[in-house]
Amino acid sequence: MRQSEAHYQYQKGVEARPACRPQTPDPWKPSALASCAATRLLGELERKRIESSFYEKSVHQSWARWDIFR
Repeated sequence: MRQSEAHYQYQKGVEARPACRPQTPDPWKPSALASCAATRLLGELERKRIESSFYEKSVHQSWARWDIFR
């Protein structure tokens, strides 16, 4: 009985603290919009970086192929 009372008080405390509950961000808040835009921008930059490194590799390989004929 005593343990369940302590557990009940603990649960009440956990529910009272807003940080413990997962909060769904409001999509219209500027901070949420900014973080969404920043995440999208970082993803775009990462994709471009991967594409450019692939392009550089393919250019390097094509030049290596041309060097064979010299």
